[in-house]
Amino acid sequence: MHKLILCLIIGCLMTGCQRNENLESILNLENNIQLETIFKNNCEYDMDIYYQNENNRLYLNCVDSIDISDGQTKKTLKEYIDKEDVDLNDLLKKITSNLSSDTNNENDIYKDEKIMLVSCSTVDGDKKDIIIGKSKNDHDIKKFCLPPQHTLKVTAIITELYEDDMIVESVNDSKDKYNITRISTFEKKFFENLMVGTIITFSYNGSKDLTDPPKIRATDIKIIK
Repeated sequence: MHKLILCLIIGCLMTGCQRNENLESILNLENNIQLETIFKNNCEYDMDIYYQNENNRLYLNCVDSIDISDGQTKKTLKEYIDKEDVDLNDLLKKITSNLSSDTNNENDIYKDEKIMLVSCSTVDGDKKDIIIGKSKNDHDIKKFCLPPQHTLKVTAIITELYEDDMIVESVNDSKDKYNITRISTFEKKFFENLMVGTIITFSYNGSKDLTDPPKIRATDIKIIK
């Protein structure tokens, strides 16, 4: 039994079961404090809101974990900001001071060979959307810095129907597709009347979901035919 365990450990080390250094970024901020970020493998766009205050929204793209470490203890970045009463703007300045800036873009981009921080230009003055993610040369920054959208109303046809969600495409443009995620406000009887080919109308607030098709929370769903 012990030989089997030893063989498994050796095999794991030989095949790369150890942490992939290409998916890890460590930035020295100050006084032995480090920002440790682990990225998701084989991921290009998977952006979720992580933290927000009255002036900023911080998104993570393809990030598995992001922590602050002082060598002895480790906290998530969110815990560090809240419990240590850290000013987000000051923290961002410490992060970007470790990175090279790209001034040839309308949005501020800071990156090294592993990590990237994007500060999106907005019409709201000091209010900013910040994205932290894995550095890639072929990133389409415009997908990160989407302009705010108002509530949109869409007429679409159901092309795929599952237990927890459905895929629809606009009747006006087949390239305009959405993944409608079911929520508790949806009536069970409503789903019993749905099938592939059903045409519906719905409303949703534009979001920064970068999956394809984007996952949305739809409201005011009505069956047309």
